[in-house]
Amino acid sequence: MSWFPVDDALHSHPKARKAGLEAMGLWTVSGSFCMAYLTDGFISEWWVKQQPRGLVLAKRLIEAGLWRRSKKAGEEGFQFHDWKPECTKAHVLEAREKARQRKAKSRASQGESRVTGHVTDASRHACVPSTTQPNPTQPITKELNLGGEVTQVGATEPPPRCPKHLSHPDPPNCIACRDARKANETWHAGELDRRRQARAAAAAIADNCPICHGTKWIPDTEPAVKCDHQEVS
Repeated sequence: MSWFPVDDALHSHPKARKAGLEAMGLWTVSGSFCMAYLTDGFISEWWVKQQPRGLVLAKRLIEAGLWRRSKKAGEEGFQFHDWKPECTKAHVLEAREKARQRKAKSRASQGESRVTGHVTDASRHACVPSTTQPNPTQPITKELNLGGEVTQVGATEPPPRCPKHLSHPDPPNCIACRDARKANETWHAGELDRRRQARAAAAAIADNCPICHGTKWIPDTEPAVKCDHQEVS
């Protein structure tokens, strides 16, 4: 997906201030139009006419030095001043082709790599805790997503006291409370272990991801896009 860059100093640029906020709105959406159809900064006059007060605002942009009258393939329209090289059709298509080739190469190398089985096992466990838990009667839910972020705990925490003394401010010695306390402590130890295992599995997926190669960010994307490793299987 291509995108139309807007400088963070645009709000104070003399040309933008001269054109005015309303005209700059047309300038911005026109930039989006150009990137969507890769027109190299050319905006058809018919499209401008379809926008509210389009021709009036286009005149302001011309007066401010942001647009100029132009013609492309016999069609009347307007041209962005100083259209950036990275926004040209040739550059965008070249970047897309390089990304396609890079992804195809990564997929091919992944298929030949002996680490594929390890990645597959890791992906099956990245979002679930260990099947061994201190309290088998409690349900297991998802812990981490593929980015290694905690979502839910692995199981419901058992109470630290027996039901009879659960709310007691100073409970007496009680065998049931002792057993409940031990179960609670065991649960906490197991919970830490499950989370460590899940994080390790998620890290394995990220490290072996054929898209981001462990950086967690998809290359050659502007703005940067975080990788979810969905193509690892």
